[in-house]
Amino acid sequence: MPGLPSARAASSVLRRGDYTLRIEARDEFDNPSVPVSLSNQVLPAWWQTGLARAVGFLAFVLLLHLALQWRTRALRAREQALADEVRERTAELAAANARLQELSYLDPMTGIANGRHFRDALVTLMDLHLSAPCSLIFIDVDFFKDFNDRFGHLAGDAALCAVAGTIRDMAPADAKVARYGGEEFVCLLRETSLEEARTLAEEIRRAVESRDIRIPDTETVSRVTISAGIAQARIDSMDDAQRLIRAADDALYRAKAAGRNRVFT
Repeated sequence: MPGLPSARAASSVLRRGDYTLRIEARDEFDNPSVPVSLSNQVLPAWWQTGLARAVGFLAFVLLLHLALQWRTRALRAREQALADEVRERTAELAAANARLQELSYLDPMTGIANGRHFRDALVTLMDLHLSAPCSLIFIDVDFFKDFNDRFGHLAGDAALCAVAGTIRDMAPADAKVARYGGEEFVCLLRETSLEEARTLAEEIRRAVESRDIRIPDTETVSRVTISAGIAQARIDSMDDAQRLIRAADDALYRAKAAGRNRVFT
């Protein structure tokens, strides 16, 4: 009789469990033999065992955990990259805004502060509540229209740049020098007496008077003069600031009425 399949081989066909094989035979006269019963047990495949299933479940949990960890790290890396990008863009935007504000405070032609910056500087002085008054020098280029008409607007621009550079170079580091408008300039001095401001204004006037101005595209050299008015006040409010400007402006008009190229208080 052919050999019976092994329990392992049978497991690929039969479900696991206990089986009984009953064998009967007949001879040539059709007489039955004594039945023979064979017991057999079909064992589970290795992957069907409890240990294999437990190991498989643990491996699945481990892989799931690793996948979640990888996903979490990927999300955190992406979040960090986005945060870094936001910080970088924010810094770039802040730098751009600071540059725009700086440009909005500068007179594009002369390179010194403009009237807006000067007015903001007055507000800053109000917030500081300085213990001593401030002085303001109000400066106007004499006969500037005549200079423009004679030499042209490019020469007028060169004259304004020369006056602005002279004031800036001679003013103290903490002074606010600005182009107030047109051919008018201001020099705001912190905690400075009228006498000190007058001395500085005279030095600026003499320096401007002796400074050569080359007329663009020519060999011609010319000069301009300035008139200056000086006032002093303690700046605790915007009204104080307005009074200071008016007082310096009035002194400037008196200097111009007296013949120009001079300093009045």
